[in-house]
Amino acid sequence: MNDTDVIERLTKVIALQTEIAKPGLNLAAMMELVTWRMRLLLRASSCAIELLVGGNLINRAASGLSHFGPGFPPQAGTNTLSQDCVRTGQGFLCNDTMFSERANALAAQGVRSVLVVPLCREGDVVGIMSVFARVENAFTNLDFETAQQLSAAVAAAIAINDAAHHAQTKDDAENFFYKATHDALTGLANRTYFYHRLQHDLSVAKRAGIALAVLIVVVENIKQVDAQHGRRAADMALVKVAESLSLSIRECDAVARIGEDEFAIEWTGIRDAGGAKAGIERIKARVEQPFAFADCTIEPQVGITLGYCNVAVRGIKVRGIAAAAASNIPSETGLVNWEAKMPQSLSLNAGE
Repeated sequence: MNDTDVIERLTKVIALQTEIAKPGLNLAAMMELVTWRMRLLLRASSCAIELLVGGNLINRAASGLSHFGPGFPPQAGTNTLSQDCVRTGQGFLCNDTMFSERANALAAQGVRSVLVVPLCREGDVVGIMSVFARVENAFTNLDFETAQQLSAAVAAAIAINDAAHHAQTKDDAENFFYKATHDALTGLANRTYFYHRLQHDLSVAKRAGIALAVLIVVVENIKQVDAQHGRRAADMALVKVAESLSLSIRECDAVARIGEDEFAIEWTGIRDAGGAKAGIERIKARVEQPFAFADCTIEPQVGITLGYCNVAVRGIKVRGIAAAAASNIPSETGLVNWEAKMPQSLSLNAGE
């Protein structure tokens, strides 16, 4: 990396630190911003921020998880790197997980390079930030220093948010629960809340003998919208998609934002492939309606994947939800084999 590249990197880091420090920036939105920008800045496959809650690391923001399989990132109990980072307060850089005792468990999930830095406040670790790549030798010492610099800004923002939280009124608990379980930008349920509901509803559906399906909706052109019209336009596109999805489902169903450009819908009572495909086409048509923003017209483009669960299959679990392109659903049964490989965009990890 030459001097020009270093200066450009420094400029981008300073700009991101400035955005993180903006007054009134929502904590969840800030962490989503950091994971997204860090992934682009370090040319990584994925980035995640986990916060320490009650002694456990909880995933609060992530970008690029679709590059890896279900259950990614791994829980702290199975991730030696996370545990070591929390215990020692020291970061870690590994450019070949295949030959690292502490990082080789990540190699099985397709990670070849990883860097982990702690989020520290007044000497105490309050969380970690992890960056992953699918190729070896992906990160440099400058990348590691960049992550450390930004982790300090994130930790400071968390401290400010905590101070504001403690200063609020007696309804803080209810507000905090809402913020912890809902997406700040769209107001939809977030990944964690959706998976908890899904796990419960799977049990209910199995006892009642009804079918339950999950739709994964990916806004495929959100990066193009961002590049052409700016971040505000991209955010508005996500908000419009969320509104359209909410209006497309029944009151008994649920919709959530589960990733940077990904949404999930829980469907119940679907009887056959024909009805499912018709419903998908109806949702797609509604979501892709163009809308005006400033002096331009935005046209969201979405891809929809159907996961169909046959509750009559013995031993069905949250991870047992199958998914395939709607056009590939067998016409004879309308069912997808629940043992089939899930799309990487659907990282269900609510437990066994």
